[in-house]
Amino acid sequence: MGLFAWFSRLVRGTLNLKSQREDTEVCFDEKPLPLATDEIRVENQSEELVKWKCGHLAPARFAHIIYGAKYELYPEYFGERLACGECLLAKLIERSLRCGKCGHIIFQDEGLALYVDDRKLFVNRYWITFFEGSVVGCMRTDCCPSGAYFFANWDGEKIVPRFGGKTVFGEAMSTGKPVCGSVEL
Repeated sequence: MGLFAWFSRLVRGTLNLKSQREDTEVCFDEKPLPLATDEIRVENQSEELVKWKCGHLAPARFAHIIYGAKYELYPEYFGERLACGECLLAKLIERSLRCGKCGHIIFQDEGLALYVDDRKLFVNRYWITFFEGSVVGCMRTDCCPSGAYFFANWDGEKIVPRFGGKTVFGEAMSTGKPVCGSVEL
């Protein structure tokens, strides 16, 4: 498993859903999802500087602010000193997508949902990724509460379709059978 796939597993489930902003949206399960912004930066959490394997002298602990949401890393990451905050952030952004619906990051190996291209819903979203004319989004419950729109995974470079490019719902309708599986690659 590569460094960035390993990292995406480290941060899974660590999205801080408590927004520091007052302008939050209420999601399906009534927990606030921070509004996405264009803010991307490293938040240093230590005065101590250490040498990282990437060659940089940088703070010993950090978090990432990605599209306005804060991602904390598990302590195990800091013990290996693989990449400093800036190098890791650059690679994460390079190997990620942005959800066409909520605007938050989709990490490598995560599942993707497919939405109809409704210009009223997706207006002024310059970051949208399209797949065969439909909008690609994340699998967060705010965007895809039932999981019925799951259709593929993002491998860090390309979309890897499941079910022949159809969604779970589309596969169930075309085969008349239940669809069981995991959103993991």
